[in-house]
Amino acid sequence: MFSSSRYGPAIHKVYNHFGSKQRIRSRGVSLFQHKLFRIIKPQKGKHARTRRNNKTWIAKFCDIHLYYAVIEQTAQEFFRLIMPWQPKTRICFHDGNIYLLSEEIVGFISFDNVLEEEGYDVLKKKIFSAREYLAGIIIIALFLNESDLKNANVGFSREGKIIKIDGEFCFTKNYDKTSNTITPDDLKSLPKLISYSPYNWFDYIRADVNHDDCEFFDENLNQDNEFRNAINKTILKIIILPSQFIKAFIESYDSFEELTDIMIERREMLTNAALRCDSFIDYLEQSENDYFEYMEQLKRFKTMSKFVLWDHLEDADTLFANTYFRLMILAKHINLNFIENWCIKFNININEEYAGGETLLSLSVKQEAYDVVIYLLNTNVLRDQLTSK
Repeated sequence: MFSSSRYGPAIHKVYNHFGSKQRIRSRGVSLFQHKLFRIIKPQKGKHARTRRNNKTWIAKFCDIHLYYAVIEQTAQEFFRLIMPWQPKTRICFHDGNIYLLSEEIVGFISFDNVLEEEGYDVLKKKIFSAREYLAGIIIIALFLNESDLKNANVGFSREGKIIKIDGEFCFTKNYDKTSNTITPDDLKSLPKLISYSPYNWFDYIRADVNHDDCEFFDENLNQDNEFRNAINKTILKIIILPSQFIKAFIESYDSFEELTDIMIERREMLTNAALRCDSFIDYLEQSENDYFEYMEQLKRFKTMSKFVLWDHLEDADTLFANTYFRLMILAKHINLNFIENWCIKFNININEEYAGGETLLSLSVKQEAYDVVIYLLNTNVLRDQLTSK
C-alpha cells in the first residue's frame, strides 16, 4: 500500500506544510465527530506561487486507524465516479498525522442546518427541487453499504445540488441484528427503506431507532417521475460497471483487495433487485442515450493521481458493451430492432436469413471494439430472445 502502481503515482501524499490551516467549529446542531480544518493545499510547479490556482480543502484529522481513512476515500471517490460534482477526496500525511482531504464545496449547508435555520417547509422545497441528486446519493449509499446517512452528512452546494460527505461508515457489516441486503421492496419504496437497515437514514432511522415518517420529504416523492428516473439511471451506472473496471478503481486508490469482491457482490445484488422492479425494466428499454452519455463521462474521469482509468483498461468499450447487452438480455429487451439499431450506430452490416425456422444473423464488424455483438448474436440465449419476440 501507498506506493506507485500501474495506475499512476502513489495516491497518498505527504505535505510538510499546508498553505494555511484554520480550525472549523461545529455549526448549530451539526456536531463534528472529528477535528476539521480549512486548508489551502500547497501547489507545485508553475502554480506554486499563483494564489488564484490554490484550492481550499477541508482536512479531517483521522485519529483512528488508517483503515477507516482508506474506506472513506474509496467510498467518497466512488460517489464522484458516478456523480462528478461530488467533492474530490484524498488521504495525506502531515506532521506525522493522517488527514482526509475533501475539496471544499462552496456554500455547503447540511440538511440539519437548513432545518435549524429555515425549518421543515424550506428544506422540503429545496430537496424536491434537487430530487434528481438525492436519488443518486440514495442508490450509491445502498450500493456502498452506507450505515450513517444522517442529515448532517447530506447537504446543498451553492448551486442547489445535493452533496454527500463523510463516507467513513461505508462498506460496513452494520450490526448482527440488521440487514445489508438490497431488495426490490427497498428500491420500490425509496427514499424509505424496507429491508436494508443502517444505523442512520435521514429521519427514517435515527441512532438505530425506526420512525414512520420523514417530514422533509415530499409525500409524492416516491412516485415522482423525475425522482424515479434518476434512481433507475443511477442503478444502471453502477450495475454495468465490469468487474475489471471495479478492480482497477480499487487498485488505483491503493485500497483493500476485499473491497473489490464486496463491490462485485453488491453489484450483483443490486442487479437482481433492479430486474425485479417494473420501473427499472421499463426504463432500461429507453436507456441507450443514458448509456452512451455515461460512457463519455467515464472516459473523462480521473483518479486523484490524475490517472484516466478508461485509457488503461484493455478493451474498455467491449467490456461495457458486454455488460450492457447482458443486462438487456436478462431484462428481455433484446430483439431484432434493438440489434439493428446498435448495428447502425456502430456501422455494422447486418443481413437476415431464414433456415429451418430459425433467425440467423451474419455480421461484418467494422469496429473491433464491438466484437461482443458477434458473440451475443451467436449465443443460444440471444437466439431464443430473437425468435420468441
